[in-house]
Amino acid sequence: MNWAKFPQAVLLMLALGALAACQEDHAGEQNDEDSETLTTVRVEEPRREQVSANHRATATLQAISDARVLARAEGLVRELRVEEGDMVEEGDILAVLDDRRRRLEVEQHRANLSGLEQDLTRHKRMLEESLVSADAVEQLRYEVEAQRAGLALAEVELTETRIKAPVDGVVSERHIRRGDNVSPGDTVFRVTNTQQLEAEVHVPERLLGRLAVDQLVEIRTDAAPDQIHTGQIARISPIVNADSGTVKTTVRVQDSDGLLRPGAFARVRILYETRDNALMVPRQALTFENGRTSLFVVEDGVAKRRTVTTGQSSDGWVEITEGLSEQLPVITLGHATLRDGAKVRINGQERSEQLADNQHG
Repeated sequence: MNWAKFPQAVLLMLALGALAACQEDHAGEQNDEDSETLTTVRVEEPRREQVSANHRATATLQAISDARVLARAEGLVRELRVEEGDMVEEGDILAVLDDRRRRLEVEQHRANLSGLEQDLTRHKRMLEESLVSADAVEQLRYEVEAQRAGLALAEVELTETRIKAPVDGVVSERHIRRGDNVSPGDTVFRVTNTQQLEAEVHVPERLLGRLAVDQLVEIRTDAAPDQIHTGQIARISPIVNADSGTVKTTVRVQDSDGLLRPGAFARVRILYETRDNALMVPRQALTFENGRTSLFVVEDGVAKRRTVTTGQSSDGWVEITEGLSEQLPVITLGHATLRDGAKVRINGQERSEQLADNQHG
């Protein structure tokens, strides 16, 4: 055996081992580096839905029918038949005044009329026998007509002791109590129709050509922000306000559920240019740079930038008119520093794959 060569062989083996170890460490570092560059993102599938261009404004809801009920006769309030909040129909009796004197007046007029009519009948027979003059008959006929008019007036005054609702609606105010004395012209009630409301919206002049009567309108209130009430444009003013450059547009809404209230602050959205089957993506998927709008899609685990053209928006979603196919999910979170062509991992996907592997195993 040549002992002189033994140290060289040992040294060669040690060198080869060290080289292999270095290569393994380098490979491990490379794998770690690849793992670190895999960005986790959150995605959302685009969807197709109806979208409309719209004009948003704020307004105050007003009742179309809001009537003050006035006393038409003088008298003591004998009876109250409604309270605030009660629903009434046109002609319903709200209160009754003391009517005893007026009833007596009606009975007196009827008795007087009956007597005069009997006298007139008797005078007509007497005229045929030339026992009275024609002038006497005519004078009696005039008295009968005057008495009939007096009776009709007394009956009207008796009817006016019944205070009635002038419109359908709800009793929104009561200004009298039992035992109060009222005079003609006194405000005694207020009746408001809360189911038929309207609001005045001032729309920019440039949108005038896109508006029409009966056009769809959506209304929300702070009391129920998630509830959408639908209405229509009822009237469009023919005059443009020279100071503001706007046109007064009256919007009408039917509130059969009773969720809206006159005087409430409302957010109004007038819809026009409605398009069906529009391609929509979440607004947070979009990025804006150098006047260009883009987003990232995920294809085969790789993020790819798409330059897109946007259209209308609705409830946090934006219409894409060019640059996107709905088959590809869009990245909504994690794209702030993402590069085109970077490998990505969809949030939750790795966990789902592990669960699937465990189930198959």
